[in-house]
Amino acid sequence: MLITKKWLQTYKTENGGYTKDQIQALGMDWPPVVGWQDRIIGMDVNQDRVNDFERLSGAASAIKTETKKLTEAQLKIWTDGSCYPTNPGPGGWGWHRSDGKESYGGYGSTTNNRMEMTAILESLIELPNSQEVLIYSDSQYCIKGLTDWRKGWKKKNWMKKGEPMTNRDIWIEFEDHIDRLRIKFEWVRGHNGNIGNERADYLAGLGRASCK
Repeated sequence: MLITKKWLQTYKTENGGYTKDQIQALGMDWPPVVGWQDRIIGMDVNQDRVNDFERLSGAASAIKTETKKLTEAQLKIWTDGSCYPTNPGPGGWGWHRSDGKESYGGYGSTTNNRMEMTAILESLIELPNSQEVLIYSDSQYCIKGLTDWRKGWKKKNWMKKGEPMTNRDIWIEFEDHIDRLRIKFEWVRGHNGNIGNERADYLAGLGRASCK
């Protein structure tokens, strides 16, 4: 995995720093030299080291702590999708659930909006009927489309000026799940320190990398 500044910030400890074990997990000496973060940004690090670094940060525990008061009927799911380095271009999607389950995938040529939508759709597919779920997404296109614009688009059969609207197939597929589940959608600001959102973003990156 290529190290990014955002990834490093996501996996700080509760004290806002990094432990000896984390630093050594990346293959560096302790104590680290001043400016070590800037020096490793862009480096390609073995996935096993990445996994150890994340585990030792306690971020996974923080996600569970944030949601442990929820009952099984109040499932939360953070979703994200992206294309990089171009849009359209290689893309990935990912979702992380409050019970710890997560998934990701990718496509060699797609769009950012389609990946955002796919992340939400994939998170719903295996849920049982009548499941109560709160979906978090940092995509205004998805949130407004699923809450404000969907009914109007449905009346027009997801057509625009006589042509199928963009991502029509996914919008139609959403209908089956919206009817059988009890879903609420909530927008969350991306790259703003929300642990669940950052995890979903990371998974989307894995999905993007998996299709190379």
